[in-house]
Amino acid sequence: MKMTRVLMLIKASGIGGTVKLVARLACQLPACGFDVRLVVPDALESQEIVPWLQRQGVKAEASSAVTSAPVPSLRTMIRLARLVRLSEAKVVNIHTEGSSFAPLELLAVRAGGCKRCIVSPHKAYRARNFGYELGKRVASRFCGAIIVGNRVLRDLLIGAGIPERKIHLIPGGVQALIRPPSRAQAREHLGIALDAFVIGCLARLHKDKGIDVLIDAVARIPDPRRAICLVIAGDGAERAALEAAGNELLSGRVRFLGFVEDPAAVYAAADMFALASRREGTPLVLKEAARFALPCVATDVGGTRDAITDGETGFLVPPDNPAALAASILRLMNDEPLRLRLGNNVRLRADAEFGEGPMIRAYADVLDSQGRKAARSC
Repeated sequence: MKMTRVLMLIKASGIGGTVKLVARLACQLPACGFDVRLVVPDALESQEIVPWLQRQGVKAEASSAVTSAPVPSLRTMIRLARLVRLSEAKVVNIHTEGSSFAPLELLAVRAGGCKRCIVSPHKAYRARNFGYELGKRVASRFCGAIIVGNRVLRDLLIGAGIPERKIHLIPGGVQALIRPPSRAQAREHLGIALDAFVIGCLARLHKDKGIDVLIDAVARIPDPRRAICLVIAGDGAERAALEAAGNELLSGRVRFLGFVEDPAAVYAAADMFALASRREGTPLVLKEAARFALPCVATDVGGTRDAITDGETGFLVPPDNPAALAASILRLMNDEPLRLRLGNNVRLRADAEFGEGPMIRAYADVLDSQGRKAARSC
């Protein structure tokens, strides 16, 4: 079988949902007839990405032709054009952590001789100004297709004047569970008491993720028995400040685990999951938590509504509102039947909707379509 050569570029500065989703694509797409070459920025803040990808079984490399910065330098553009030319890729797929379209990278891809470029923005950010919106519309002319993971981002792009025919809604999917640890095993591994009420959170320690709001919210919850244990997995530039705030407000009731290679123990140990993001795409962590039948409380931003049905599989609260977040956490904490019912509902939804198979097939269809168009244009 002749393989269609695809060059995937990730404009990311750390290991988050974007990198994890692309890793699954790179692992699975070869079985669909694609030869995937994955390239990430060669920069200090992203130096851990390639080793992590390689541990997932993905062939990846770092290059100065790719940058996580919104606007690349002229030198970077020249290097990218050369990378595209030497790759002989039929299709280039650029993954961005924001909702921007990397217009200069699109021009560099064209200069490198590839006429079929797919952009996959992963977060739904509101327009900054008219010029920003205009830039999206202009950049979209150089895209063969645009792949988004949630309805909010799709609607934002349509509202910005981007042709709907170019936009493909492909929700992110997660792997099915394979021998997850039991709650007792997970808590023993993490050193957490069996009778604790565990609130789990996996996120990069960045301002956008609202970990400071989550700490504030948990500190507001009455806990005379000191039964609450907030477990935060993830790393980032805000870690030192967040650990200081956690120690001050929760004094021994918060655990910072740092980056966790396999988060299964965090999910398995938890009674519920919380995400207090200020800005989001469609958080894969909510879908991963659903696989463990964890009811979630999350802020109503970006595509969280695509993962949580308010009142049925969890609760949605306004961003930057620790009082509302605390109230929803307390409700789940004090009502075990409710917690179990929501957890069962979200597990059933995960089985029906959150698998990675449909995501891989949908991506393969778009790549195949663009590859055939590239072949006809030669």
